[in-house]
Amino acid sequence: MAKDTRAQAIDRLHRLEGQIRGVERLIDRNQPLPLVLQQLGAASSAVRSLMVALIADRLEQKEDGTIAVTPEEAGWIKKLLR
Repeated sequence: MAKDTRAQAIDRLHRLEGQIRGVERLIDRNQPLPLVLQQLGAASSAVRSLMVALIADRLEQKEDGTIAVTPEEAGWIKKLLR
């Protein structure tokens, strides 16, 4: 993984950590379920966005136009994108 991609992923994970702590506070304060679910949906979207970004980074074409992934990686990508 490229250094800048790694840094961006870490930044996203830190933001996600904050979102999850926010959900925890909502639940602890017995906030309405729709609000909790809305925030969980936002966190879920953030996780999925990070997954897609990491997959896209891994699938970048090489100079010769090929994309190299192992069969195991291909299997995981297929499973995650379902």
